[in-house]
Amino acid sequence: MNQNNEVLVFGSGVSGLVAAYYLNKKGFKVSVIDPYNKPILQTLEVEEGIVELAANSILFNESAKKMFEELDLEYSFYKAAGKKKYFFRKNIITRWPLNFFQSLSLIGFFFKFIFFKKSLEPKKQETLKLWSLRTLPTAFYERVFKRALQGVYGPNVDNLSANLVLSSFFKPGAKGLGSVSFYNGMSTFPKKLKEYLKAEGVSFKSEEPKDFSGIRVISTPAHSLPNATPEVHKKILSKVSYHNISTITLFVDEKAKANISGFGVVFEDVKGVLGLIFNSDLFDNRAKEGLVSETWILEGGHYSIETEALSAVLDVRERMNGKFDQALVKSSYFKNWSKAFPVYDLNLEEALSELSQEDKVYYFANWTGSLGIGKMMAKGEEFSEIVFRGANG
Repeated sequence: MNQNNEVLVFGSGVSGLVAAYYLNKKGFKVSVIDPYNKPILQTLEVEEGIVELAANSILFNESAKKMFEELDLEYSFYKAAGKKKYFFRKNIITRWPLNFFQSLSLIGFFFKFIFFKKSLEPKKQETLKLWSLRTLPTAFYERVFKRALQGVYGPNVDNLSANLVLSSFFKPGAKGLGSVSFYNGMSTFPKKLKEYLKAEGVSFKSEEPKDFSGIRVISTPAHSLPNATPEVHKKILSKVSYHNISTITLFVDEKAKANISGFGVVFEDVKGVLGLIFNSDLFDNRAKEGLVSETWILEGGHYSIETEALSAVLDVRERMNGKFDQALVKSSYFKNWSKAFPVYDLNLEEALSELSQEDKVYYFANWTGSLGIGKMMAKGEEFSEIVFRGANG
């Protein structure tokens, strides 16, 4: 067989499986290589309900819709409450943290976005903070935009690359159609996708075959690159940094349910606490009868130990909802992710710009500009076309 038609995908996480899916549809003979087989997307089925250790949903788009239909995978959208998002600032919960005059100052930005969009585009090596200083009202950036982004990109939002974070705002992309998950949790998706790929003839191996001379696709973290990675690329990708995130999911007696219902809360100036997701308000089957489920997102550097994390979130919970009997917290499930999430900063922007295409080596991962499962699925078909053109001249 012509080895130009053979592809090794390194990594069996979501990005590797999505890459394998689209490459297989392009007619390649695909093998997935992963000696660890420990995906980030994990769901625990516990006595109290379901615990998501990473993402709790997928940003839905036409690519996701087509894939789910082919996998015969049932999904559900957020409940109506999921449209409500809250901000917590100075011990006050609000749907909108700006006053009338601060909100009015946004008119200029929207006018430019409609009529002079080009002038708002990020410049090369421009941080999100510098971009915001020349385009956005300060109050909106600090109290709304920045806080919303910290739940996705983690702490230190100011230093993120405006080009990487805002690319979907200024370049044509997949239209978001809401957010979805699955009755038995997020891990349903990679399990179903892996089953489908095996049925389609994709093989899964623990190591690279000897004397392989076909195409390689790297879908591993930038800090855990396989030996097949060209040395020049390893040096470039050593610039990519990762941050630690911790999550703690609480199952609480419904008598102590938060005073608000919705998607969740983002926090301003609460040390180490980034966000809160009300799982039971979003999807069915997240907590057994009589309980509600909520997941807190924390800076891993501040809270890497469960006892400290639990103490911190219970303190913030009382500040939000008033004093309550902590015995009503029936159980908690903690996870610290060390070096799991890439920092979308200027170093990553620089690394991606330097990552010239080496012969038969391609990259498709959560650090290549597709942070989020929905974005990966949206870009997967385009990526497979690039590989196909490379293989066929």
